[in-house]
Amino acid sequence: MTLPLRILELLLPSLISTKSGLTRFLGTQTMAKPSTVPFYYPDGSQNQLSFDLTSPSGPILLVLPALGMRASYYQPLQQALGKSGLSSVSVDWRGHGHSSLRPGRKQDWGYEQLVQDTQFVLETIGEVAPDRPVIILGHSLGGQIGSLVAARFGSVEAVVLVASCLVDYRGWTDATRYWIQIASRIFYPISLVVGHFPGPWFRFGGREARSVMYDWSSNGLTGLYRLKGSNFDYEGSLAHTNLPVLGITIEDDQLAPPKAMQGLLNKYGDKQLHTYHHIPARGAGEPDIDHFRWARHPGRVVAELKAWLTKTGF
Repeated sequence: MTLPLRILELLLPSLISTKSGLTRFLGTQTMAKPSTVPFYYPDGSQNQLSFDLTSPSGPILLVLPALGMRASYYQPLQQALGKSGLSSVSVDWRGHGHSSLRPGRKQDWGYEQLVQDTQFVLETIGEVAPDRPVIILGHSLGGQIGSLVAARFGSVEAVVLVASCLVDYRGWTDATRYWIQIASRIFYPISLVVGHFPGPWFRFGGREARSVMYDWSSNGLTGLYRLKGSNFDYEGSLAHTNLPVLGITIEDDQLAPPKAMQGLLNKYGDKQLHTYHHIPARGAGEPDIDHFRWARHPGRVVAELKAWLTKTGF
């Protein structure tokens, strides 16, 4: 049963310092209107969940942002999901938005930490709603990290990749492949000199941690997920990860073209569980969409997602 509004107003500003505390708090929110709650990760860093548990049943979608993007950017997406009867949760990446950390010479992390952070959130959702399937909806970097989480922990029932891809420069067939190759060679050294990756200098990402760009660059040059500071065999585990995967690319998206998306889809195991859709950038009576704008005007993506969920049995 939802707590009275006046009690929610008292509780929402409070920081939930443990996963069990966060679980107990979210457990009161099952039918609440869209809201947010701050929390601590096990290492003491703070972040915030934005949740819309409008439906008492069915899957819960965990929305993972693109590189450099705040979770708040995806509010129109979460609203559209809610109107379609789908519950969702979003969270900022470490170092962005409501995260208490900012990358610098004294603060660094890579993909491995993002994987662990995401698993912490998934475990909390699982404790709040143990009988409901959880599906990752990952945009760009979010699709990559979501795939690695699925491979390592097996804690989700399906993965949705929107405008996401393998960074491997060979996934591009036009001049962009040379930009990806060059970027993969210079972004990490620049990060070492500056102390962080200055994304705004290149109009790519935001202020990013050095090791995030190490892992991004390594994937761009090799096409492999060999994460800095991790001994886990993500490549082998992905090859044995058999679960429904939906891939959606957008017309004229130079940051995640179809071939690069297929590179990520092909990392997974059973190909018969894969579904792929390429959607137009322009729609009658709707705003044009691209690599980023789809999240602000998510109608076409949500329609594809909803149809796939129904067909897949969720």
